[in-house]
Amino acid sequence: MFRIQLLLFLLTVSTITWSKIPDTVFWRSHPTFIDQIDEEYQHQDAIILEDNRFINFEPDEFKVYDYVKITRHKIVHINSQGSLNQFNKVVVPIGSKGKLIEINARSILPNGTVKEINEDNIKTKHNYSDNDVTLVAIEGATVGCQIEFSYTISYPLFSMGIERYENEYPTKKAYFLLNYKSNKKVPYAYNANFQSTYFSYGTSLVCENMTPIKDELYSTYRANQPFIEYRSPVLTNFGEFKDSYFNYKRYSMKKHFQFKAVHQITVNNELNKNNLVSDTKLATVQNINKHIKKNYYLTSYSLMGHDLTHILYDNKADGLGMTMLFGAFFKEADIDYQVLRTCSKYDRWFDTTRYSPYALQQYLIYIPELNTYIAPNRQLAQVGLIPYELIGNNAVVLYDSNKRNETKASFKVIPSKSHTANVNSMNINVSPNISEKESIFDIEGFCTGQYAYSYNSDLYYSETAEEKQEELHNIILWRYPDAEIKEMKMVNEHEWGDLSYCQDYECKRAYNATVVSNTFMEFAADKVILKVGSLIGSQDAFYDNTRIQDIVQSYNKTYIYNIKIQFPEGYTYLGQENLNFNKQFKEEDGENILAQFVSEATIHDNYAVVTIKEFYAKTLIDRSFFKEFKSVINAAADFNLGIIILKKT
Repeated sequence: MFRIQLLLFLLTVSTITWSKIPDTVFWRSHPTFIDQIDEEYQHQDAIILEDNRFINFEPDEFKVYDYVKITRHKIVHINSQGSLNQFNKVVVPIGSKGKLIEINARSILPNGTVKEINEDNIKTKHNYSDNDVTLVAIEGATVGCQIEFSYTISYPLFSMGIERYENEYPTKKAYFLLNYKSNKKVPYAYNANFQSTYFSYGTSLVCENMTPIKDELYSTYRANQPFIEYRSPVLTNFGEFKDSYFNYKRYSMKKHFQFKAVHQITVNNELNKNNLVSDTKLATVQNINKHIKKNYYLTSYSLMGHDLTHILYDNKADGLGMTMLFGAFFKEADIDYQVLRTCSKYDRWFDTTRYSPYALQQYLIYIPELNTYIAPNRQLAQVGLIPYELIGNNAVVLYDSNKRNETKASFKVIPSKSHTANVNSMNINVSPNISEKESIFDIEGFCTGQYAYSYNSDLYYSETAEEKQEELHNIILWRYPDAEIKEMKMVNEHEWGDLSYCQDYECKRAYNATVVSNTFMEFAADKVILKVGSLIGSQDAFYDNTRIQDIVQSYNKTYIYNIKIQFPEGYTYLGQENLNFNKQFKEEDGENILAQFVSEATIHDNYAVVTIKEFYAKTLIDRSFFKEFKSVINAAADFNLGIIILKKT
């Protein structure tokens, strides 16, 4: 099993007992301009001189933990207008349940002039991305100055937290202090050389001269960003499950799937009334999926959202509630199922070896007998289709209807279908019109699997005919942004955006289009340059020679292109050989091809034919294959630059 490789774990641990807690008031009483900037940082847009974090769990008089205070403090040296624009406004994410305790900010000029903020500089913006934020404008800031800010927020107690550090600019000193002592070896530090010290009251971590590591193509979001993960007192004791958060979650999940008789009577009536039970279990599952997705609606998390009595009455449920609803229907239909929970791999990788509450966000249902999945909280996902951001990640099995009394949590990797199930295919007939200096593309395209789901979803959520047409046109325009679409039609138009025509993974969406391009041809004296490679759209290219993370893709996929280009009379041709590529690589056993880009151009009397088959057979590829993977990706990028030259005879 491929796993995301973490760049650097916590390296050095030493145990020291201090007689008193170190100073946690980072805000300087006598601010001065820090002028000792190392020469290696002189040409950086900005330097983080200090980045301090204090996670303060304080029990009340009864030694009960009910809230946490988080202090963040930074001093930033500004070297460019771009970094000034970035740091001259401090954004404080308070959240819906947070409370801003204190905030300070100022600019410090090289001559020592200090400009403190006042109340007029502070504004609170409500409902900003579903959370409140406080915006602080820094007065007097200029290129060459230093900006210092500090704020403290109080939150209700949570189970775990993450503090992320700068990944764009170098940091002279990063400091983290946690005043809660855990019997587990946490906090954990990643992607930087943090030195850890354990005290009688908690833990501190320090990293000096932290160098940013840029994001890599085909990796998870912020994979190289330094961060520290810590746990809170709420995870101190889980009774008999105190050593395993996941076992505790499995134990607590059982109650949600112990349905009352009144619930099962209601569900059974729906099964019979709508003839949902069929001759085969697959058809029954498809019918139930279609029925629930059409008649019940997903809402945000709430207590009522996973109360089955309320759900069956109001036809609304949150993510857990939708999962429970499927469980109730499957129980009455005599279908065994498992409830899985995981997270988006682009937001966080699920590490099964540690406490990871942040990783438990997305529900899936697995039906062992059919070896298929359902995404209960996706209004459109068909049976067998897993949301692409979950594919390849780990999941914890929180409930198994066939093993109701099992207490130990198990894990599984969420698989992707074969690359042949996610196909994006295009037949393109190109007719250059030299006199008009334009080319006509007649296109017949279709897509299956994840691509079909994406197209279907875009049209499903379009409210007007104009919006649907715009989404349809985007299928073409992302490849040919400067083209003019003369005509575009959906094959079997009534199926697009209709769930009832997309019940399984084999769902297919097809379209026809006529497109006019003024950029496919370029003219030079008596020559016409046909930019054949541009027909597959812009392509990413790798320029790095080293790799830190494993290679992560959304899902296994295949691209197929069949291109026919008509040659005008009175011209000869050359250069077609630069359109021929054959790059692929196999697994270590030499049996299975992991990725390939193969193209072939053949010339006939008055036309050229170019065929391309590109595919990626695994979502996770070990970084040891980076060189081979890079050669395939760059083959597509090189093809994108390929041309055929026509010369007037």
